[in-house]
Amino acid sequence: MTITLWTIFEILINFYQGGLETWFIYRFLMPRSHERAKIWAVIFAVCEGCLVTAFNYFTVFEGFGSALYWASLLVFAFCFFSDNAVKKFLSISLSQVAILLITSLELNVVSSFFKISLRKLVVEQSLLRFVMLIMIQISIFIVFRLILMAFKHTDDYTASDWVTIIAVLIISFFLVMVIHELSLSADGGHRLYINLSYMLVFVLNILIFWIINSLIKKNRKLKEMEIV
Repeated sequence: MTITLWTIFEILINFYQGGLETWFIYRFLMPRSHERAKIWAVIFAVCEGCLVTAFNYFTVFEGFGSALYWASLLVFAFCFFSDNAVKKFLSISLSQVAILLITSLELNVVSSFFKISLRKLVVEQSLLRFVMLIMIQISIFIVFRLILMAFKHTDDYTASDWVTIIAVLIISFFLVMVIHELSLSADGGHRLYINLSYMLVFVLNILIFWIINSLIKKNRKLKEMEIV
């Protein structure tokens, strides 16, 4: 009975996360039709939940198999939203990097604090993992809201800004995947360096986005001064 309830809980978490992903894209982009976009958001959320559940059944960490998550969300973004291709790709990149970075960072922090191996933490059916899964989903939701606030004025971005941001996100995604793969077999002595690596990737992304936003604001002021 306990195993059944735990399985149901994990599946619900997977589908909730799929719903967060499609909700983020819906809020980030401009739907061609709000009604159709909402309906298909639910459908693609179910698809994402099914993909995560299937990967969790076969492996501890999907690695490059997570490209399927990107592919599914790209179909959703390109079919039901009117924004340009770069912004659509940006919406998927932001959501996937945020999820991977938050999940990996919180797993490693909990693993270090409670002195438990990451692999055991991911597989074990315990109260600690139950609380951790809920906290990860709450963190993802909060970060998604912050990203939506940070990218309110995306119309002021130039093509070079978009390219730089997306390149940083893709590099960060693969870098975090590599670090997470290493963390699965790391011992306690290396855990500190792994957590530090995650934090550096996180800080680096914030700094780059802050620099780009700062330059955009300065350019906007210069244009206003020219008009005056």
